[in-house]
Formats: sequence, structure tokens, C-alpha cells
Amino acid sequence: MRGTVGLVGLLLTLGLVLMIFKYFEAPTLEKGKEAQDQVQQISGRGQDGKSVMDSFKMEPQLQNGRLNSLLVTEVTPGGAVDDYYGMKKGDRITFITNQAGLTKIGDASNDDPELAKIQVQQAFQGSLPIVVTRGGNSLTLPAPAAAQVVPGAAPAPTAGVAPRQSAPSPVPAQPAAPRNVYDQANGIKNALQGQ
Repeated sequence: MRGTVGLVGLLLTLGLVLMIFKYFEAPTLEKGKEAQDQVQQISGRGQDGKSVMDSFKMEPQLQNGRLNSLLVTEVTPGGAVDDYYGMKKGDRITFITNQAGLTKIGDASNDDPELAKIQVQQAFQGSLPIVVTRGGNSLTLPAPAAAQVVPGAAPAPTAGVAPRQSAPSPVPAQPAAPRNVYDQANGIKNALQGQ
């Protein structure tokens, strides 16, 4: 009889420990994993641990001596731009979000292709959207739940009216981005402490 009571007591204690773990410790571990993923992105690395700069190759596309876009010539499967942006070979990066907002890639980089690639890395680190042209359509990446595709061709201009350059799809309202990596790290720390 005593053995049965002891066994039941042991099983109840084990059940209580498992219940405490499920409701208190497991969510903490999950938050820790989310924070680790955010820190990895802020550091400019993808889920594979490699730099965003190593996750794609590009060729500058010039028009009248100015940088018009970056043609993506290679994307590493599972790399940073593949996982976060869903970028594909053949995409043309045309607009990038930086401190000034959504800006043409040539204007954001002073027509310097290497600086433009660094701008893509900084957008990744700040979780900011970019705009690519894919199959004749402008697409904001990372794409929201319902992909936002806007036809890329501008309507034919009417007589006497200067042609307008087609605008990229509107970027969904983003919360104010932290100004630097330290602000982002403090935000993650505060979120973990406030749980």
C-alpha cells in the first residue's frame, strides 16, 4: 500500500514539474530562440550563419551612366536573402529602404554598385523592405502574407505630358526602426525582460 501511495505521489510530482515546464519554461525558451534569430539578422547573418553579402551575387545595371538596378545573378539556397526576402535569380533590385525612406538604388548608393550591395545588407539587418522587379512586376520584399504585386509598366503617356516613371508598390507602414544596432539589441533585451 505504501509503495502504491509513493508511486502515485511520484507520478503527481512529475506531472506537476512537466506542467510547470510547459507553461512557464517552454515559452521562455521560445522567446530566447526568437531573440537569437533577431540578433543573428541584426549581425547580418542568415539562418545558415553566413553573411548576407555571401548569400547572393549581383551585376550592376546602368542606364545613361547611372546605376538603374542590381541584377541578381545567383542566390544561395537557404541563405539570408533567400530566407528573409525570398529573392530569386533574375530579380532586379530597384528600390531600397534606408534612413530617407524608399529610395532608388542608384540614389541611395551614389551610383556605386558595391555601396548598393552594402545598402541591401543594411536593409536586411534592419528588417527593412526592398523593391525588386520580377517578371515585369514590381514586388515589395519581404512579401506580406498576401503578396503585393503591381504591374511594372507605366501607362502610355498622353500627348504633351511627360512620361512618369512607374512607382513601386507601396511599402506597408513599418514601426520606427531603431537608429542603430545598439538600439535594436536594447529593444530585444527589454522585450525579454518584460515577458
